[in-house]
Amino acid sequence: AAASVLLDLLWQDYGRRHGVSREDPSGWLTKRGDGVRLYGALPESMTSSEEYVDVLRCLGEVADDMFGRGGGIRWTMRPSRNILFVNCPNAGKPWSVPSGWHTDLVVDAMNPAMKFVYAFAFLDEVAPRGGATALLANSTPRMRLEGEALVRNGKWMRRELAAENTWFAELFDEEATWRNAGPEVLDAQARKFMDDGVASKGVPMRVVELTGSPGDIVIWDPRTFHSASGNSRDRPRSVIRFRLDLEY
Repeated sequence: AAASVLLDLLWQDYGRRHGVSREDPSGWLTKRGDGVRLYGALPESMTSSEEYVDVLRCLGEVADDMFGRGGGIRWTMRPSRNILFVNCPNAGKPWSVPSGWHTDLVVDAMNPAMKFVYAFAFLDEVAPRGGATALLANSTPRMRLEGEALVRNGKWMRRELAAENTWFAELFDEEATWRNAGPEVLDAQARKFMDDGVASKGVPMRVVELTGSPGDIVIWDPRTFHSASGNSRDRPRSVIRFRLDLEY
């Protein structure tokens, strides 16, 4: 119920500020034909609502279970770092495994502690190929095997993995010819990267999408290689991204 109310408040605000509706596809595309992405601060109508307080309470319980009660880690959240992620569909464009892979934190084998984590609160259904954030699963433990601190963004690690295996070279190449191919080739590449996967130094890795249903909360590691993906479904992706700072 809270997710439904917050979803309505989100789109009421976006209708006033951006002229975009979650029911009307006419405002979903940019002039270049890409799906509109509207990332930004939460409107006051959302943050002052009882339903938003309910989401914060649920998030706090999840965070306490993961960090406080089990690991003795103190977590804090600054409201200014909470962001709405809205990805509008482009149903006319075939879905492709995304490019633009990066990390948001240093990966240090000698210091495995994270400075912060992200949490997604889903306000609407986010199905596969529906604009979800994509992750390269197990990329953090693979990077830690290097035995040295790897800088934020992960450029050096992308280069090393690409040299190790053509699977990574094709995934990280933003200009690869397969990215401009038709649906059959794109689907075949999706099966390779998302179903088949690959092992690197004994670590199984594959691309996954952070999908979810209204009310779901997913916490994930910002050191993981991740990327924004396209939305080829019939509804915008609507999630709140929270950042939880961790103190050990």
